[in-house]
Amino acid sequence: MKSKNNLKNTNQEGIKNTKKNPFIGGFIFLTIVCIIYCIVYFNNKPFFYEILNKSKGVFIQIVPILIFVFVIMATINYFITTKKLVKIFEKSRGVHKWIYSIVAGIISTGPMYLWYPLLSELKEHGMRNGYIATFLYARSIKPALFPIMIFYFGISYTIVISASLIVFSYLQGKLIDLLKV
Repeated sequence: MKSKNNLKNTNQEGIKNTKKNPFIGGFIFLTIVCIIYCIVYFNNKPFFYEILNKSKGVFIQIVPILIFVFVIMATINYFITTKKLVKIFEKSRGVHKWIYSIVAGIISTGPMYLWYPLLSELKEHGMRNGYIATFLYARSIKPALFPIMIFYFGISYTIVISASLIVFSYLQGKLIDLLKV
């Protein structure tokens, strides 16, 4: 017989829940950074103030970009739902399915594992593995991160890497279809 404490840590199938709280990891990281800053402050005050000014400069440059990224992500999540994507994909044919797989992968947000049930459902409705591979590969392109990418690497790099990821997502999907995986 299981104790009450043990029952609280299991789900309905009796499998132990081992989810870790992401807040704790972030808090630990913040604490370590603060400790490092304190050590630097007490050992080398001029260096500490130099680091603080550089951090402030980077923060001031990145905040507008992060606000812009947040607005883009919120807009995409508001207007494009999973149900809309399923309907669009089921109605499309031929080349359009490849294009929709790439676009859906690019605009998809959230953790990858949350997409697996939807992709499984689409597969049951006849979606080929190649389209799924294309979708998963195209997820590496994130338009919301373009401003930061352009800021650090330049517009040419951003365009070239994005274009090559689009081409290779299509090729990956075609290869999966050819191999009948």
